[in-house]
This record gives sequence, structure tokens and C-alpha cells, in this order.
Amino acid sequence: PGVFPREPPDQPVLKIYGSVGLSLCMLSGVKELLVGRVCLVRHRHRGFGTASGNGMILLRELTVRSIICDGSISLISMPEAEAELRQIRDLVSATGIEPSSLEHLRALSPEIAASVDRFLRLRGHQIISRYDIDGLLLIDAPDILLSRIMNARDVTSRADAVDTSLAARRATLREQIAAPNRDEFDRLLDEARAAMDLRDDNGPHTVEWPLGLIRLALLELGRRLVARSKITAAEHAFELTLDELSAIWTTVPTAEELAARHRWRTTVDVEDAPRKLGGPEPLPPLDVLPAPLALIAGFVQIVISEAGLDGEQRTQGLHGFGVGTSVYRGTARVATNPEEALSCLEPGDVLVVPCTTPAYNMVVGVAGALVTAEGGSLSHAAVIARELGIPGVIGAPTAMRDITDGSTVEVDPVAGVVRLLS
Repeated sequence: PGVFPREPPDQPVLKIYGSVGLSLCMLSGVKELLVGRVCLVRHRHRGFGTASGNGMILLRELTVRSIICDGSISLISMPEAEAELRQIRDLVSATGIEPSSLEHLRALSPEIAASVDRFLRLRGHQIISRYDIDGLLLIDAPDILLSRIMNARDVTSRADAVDTSLAARRATLREQIAAPNRDEFDRLLDEARAAMDLRDDNGPHTVEWPLGLIRLALLELGRRLVARSKITAAEHAFELTLDELSAIWTTVPTAEELAARHRWRTTVDVEDAPRKLGGPEPLPPLDVLPAPLALIAGFVQIVISEAGLDGEQRTQGLHGFGVGTSVYRGTARVATNPEEALSCLEPGDVLVVPCTTPAYNMVVGVAGALVTAEGGSLSHAAVIARELGIPGVIGAPTAMRDITDGSTVEVDPVAGVVRLLS
């Protein structure tokens, strides 16, 4: 009550989504430009004197901490959420009791209950399953939150270990760069590091949290419409268009119309929808562009390539880009979307999906290893696997076809291959 006004707002509540989408695109663009800038071979012409491949090795590992530029802006990032969950887990472990439910966990001590409440107060109304207002909220998924708490990883120790390793790699690479250009290299690499996690920080801030708040507003509207006998279920308010929301206080579609829309949207099968429409677009030739524009286009192209988004198939079968150094064996759970993964994955299972987005962040934290059919070394799947320190094989083209749900598989990130064991 009170979330949605009793009188018509000056502007429709969903108009916020336009600016949300724009912010998402702008922040993703910043990430690609800053990361691409330090990788582009074109930097050879500026005296860097080293191939982009060496810099890319660094960047593939520079995803464990998320700070914007000089640290003046602190975002509530995926690693911070994991650290909060780990703190709750440590409190639970100190009791020596294995909780059977989230309520059982909360009842272990007032301190644990307060910690869970703080976590949910900030993150509970975040969409965790997809980028839509009818996605699953964390506050409505107590079993998932319990699993994430009990399987939370120590990302701080991992970040420290990675920083130590990267410092040595950075020093080695820096020696290969002409001395007058080393300060510029340092600056560019620091900016690229800062930008690497913009996508994961950006998704919750510009989509998952705003959509969760919009969901609250629409459900409150739906409850009021149900109370006035205008519709039959509060969730049918999700079916209202922007124009209908603007005129909701004067006219509203019939209950039958909204119910029909709800039935169609929740039952239509989209699994066979084509992943792409039309043929691949050729890359713009950089040599015909003005120099500044060519540089920017080159930045973006190299990141798109490393993320596996350029349409080129660089791997075959169950071979892909490896993330991590440890071989992992486990039960494969094959899913086509985050909600399906949330419903079937048990702690320690190997998650096998077509690809990932930040909507998978909550469920990937439960997995023992990650396998995707699409993606590259800078894709979201590779980033999140490194963040959580779990082994992965990213961009194995036949993973969804060759790996059977429930089978036992071996994920070998060093060899970059998934082996079928049974």
C-alpha cells in the first residue's frame, strides 16, 4: 500500500524503462571501449610494441573486483553480494547446525536473522531470473537464497590471490613496452580493469532492481483493480500496455482480455524461435573511417570477437575456452533459461546452458562448474566463472545437444574440453 499512487501520476510508471534501457546500453558501451582500447593491436603504432594477445591474457583474469576508475564511485557488485552471503554463512557455520530452510536459518540467532534481513532489504526485490517484470524476485525464492548462503564462496581471498598473480604478469608485460609508453599502458590497463565488470554491476542497477520496483507498483495496481472487480488476478496488471497504464484511472481493458493476454504469454513456446534474424552483418572496414572513429570501431570489434559475439565459430564439439585450472566432475543439469536452471540445479551440479547473462548470476553461484554452447573468453559466462572461482568451458558448440541432463561429465578448463563419463 502506498507504492502506487491513488491519483494518476504525472507520467506513466513504465516510462522509466526507456531511460533504464538507454543507461544499460551506454554503460555496456563504456566497458567495450575501455577494454577494447587496451587490447587493440593498433596500439603498436603508438609505441606499445606488444601484441594484443598478451594484454588479453591479463584482461581475461581482470574480472574479480569491480571498482569504477579511481574508486570514487563504489557500485554494489556481484562480488560484494557474494561477500555478504559468505558472512552469513560463517555465522551459520559457527552454530554447528545445518539449517533445513531459510526460516530455520533465521531462527538460529538474532544476528543471523538481522543479517538476512539486511541482505533482503537491499536485494530482495531484485529480479533474479530474467529481464522482465514478471521474473522471479529473490525475496520470493527462500530455497534459492538458502542454497546461495550455504554455498557462498570466499571471493575476497580469491581476489587477493588473483591480484598477486596479475601483478607479476603485468610487470612482465610492462617490460615489453617501450619505456616512454609505460605510464600510458598503466593508465589504459587500469581503466580497462575498472570497466570489466560494468556489465554485471550495470544489469542489477539499470534493469533488475528497477524492474523489481516496477513489479511492486504493478502488483499493487493489480490488487486495487481486483478489489474494484476490474480484473480477476493482480498479476494480470503485467499485461497492460504503456498507453493503457496512462489511462488506467479512466478506462481499463476487460478482465477477459487481460486474462487472455496472460494465458498466451505464459503458454506460448518460444524455444524454437530463431536466435538471429537475417544474415551476419559485415564488419565496417576500418580503413575507410575517420581515424578517431576507426579507433573506436576497432575497440568494440575486438571485444565483440573475444566475447564470441561476432558469429565466428572458433571451437568445435565439446571444446571451448577454458576458465580455471582445476578439473571438475559432476552431474550435468541442462537448462535453456535462468528459471529452468533455478528449478533443477542442486549445489555442485555442472550447469549447462546455451549462454549466460547477468540474470544467471544467482544460479551460477550454486553450480560446481559451468558449460555454455556460446561465448568467448570475455563473455559474461567467462567473467562470472572467474568471479566465483568455478571451472568452466565456454563456447562448446554442441554442449546443448551432446550433454544429457543427469549425465556425469568432466569439465577440464586446462584442455578446454567437456568429457562425457556416463
